[in-house]
Amino acid sequence: MATGSFIVEMMVSCLMCGRIGVNVGKISAALNTISGSHLSDSEYKELVLFGNALRNPPTVGFTIGGFAAINKSTLISIFTFVLNYTVLLTQSIR
Repeated sequence: MATGSFIVEMMVSCLMCGRIGVNVGKISAALNTISGSHLSDSEYKELVLFGNALRNPPTVGFTIGGFAAINKSTLISIFTFVLNYTVLLTQSIR
């Protein structure tokens, strides 16, 4: 049962991180449309810093040891592997 809850928790976490990545892209695109001509110097500097933080984030989401990002397709592959392994293990015990 613990394995099942871990898999569900991991799936939910990865889907949430995927949504965060999509929203970061939308916010970044909206920032690119803002004209800095009507902003004060401090507001413009803050806008530039925020835009840089969005474009160059530390890795958003989960990684496998910092090597590969876990996205939906990786998550589905891991899930099918664990499911197949569990089925084979239960069949070999019987």
